[in-house]
Amino acid sequence: MKLIFLLSLVLFTITVGSATNEDDGDAFKQAAGYTACPDSVDDSKPLPECVSNICNRDGKSRCPGAEDLNPKKSNSTACGYGMRKIEGGKWVGTEISGRKSNIAKIRAFGRLNFYMNGRESAGKNRLDYMVPTITKHHFDKDGNKTGASMHFYLGDQEATDPTNDAVTIEEWGEEVVYYRAFSGEVLKMSVDDWKKEFKTLKDALESSGEAENVESGLGIAAAFTSRKDPKKRLEVMVLQKKTD
Repeated sequence: MKLIFLLSLVLFTITVGSATNEDDGDAFKQAAGYTACPDSVDDSKPLPECVSNICNRDGKSRCPGAEDLNPKKSNSTACGYGMRKIEGGKWVGTEISGRKSNIAKIRAFGRLNFYMNGRESAGKNRLDYMVPTITKHHFDKDGNKTGASMHFYLGDQEATDPTNDAVTIEEWGEEVVYYRAFSGEVLKMSVDDWKKEFKTLKDALESSGEAENVESGLGIAAAFTSRKDPKKRLEVMVLQKKTD
């Protein structure tokens, strides 16, 4: 009788544990947009906010047009990253320069903010803030950082010329990105935190055989939420190589 009871208890534990792991995986996929690798979800950390909840808030489109792609079409073992095709569109940007990274980023954000609120735009028109805010990091072939820039998405808003020469309006073409999503706040992220997230994305791409399809020399950090949002979403991205 004791043996039957123990066997039943073991089977119950296995069943409940499996269901919990599956539930965790489903919740992560719904939030992040892709399948987590086994044992990679940290239950102590909140899940990132779902992109659709961010981009379609208040019935308005706040993000570039995008189509989620399924990595399994190219690799059946893909996990730990998502793929997304992003439509081309207008962005306003500025270089991030200075020895002190955090101060340089704050100054870059300030220049873009002055443009968005009309203070430093030819038309003096205030534009709506959209998402994501991205930072591009450029590297040489040896992995040394050569520059960085910050960009706000403008959508189809009427964007007049900036009056600050350090700010430019750019038209970007369609791109396919590999991304990793997580919950966090930009101002609380250290350089080492970002490096860790990029390495985790790199490891997932290498494990799935996709690393050879990544465009070298560029890493992108994206913020979809602000510190005021109750649920957060940050992403690290790399571009897929363009095929002729």
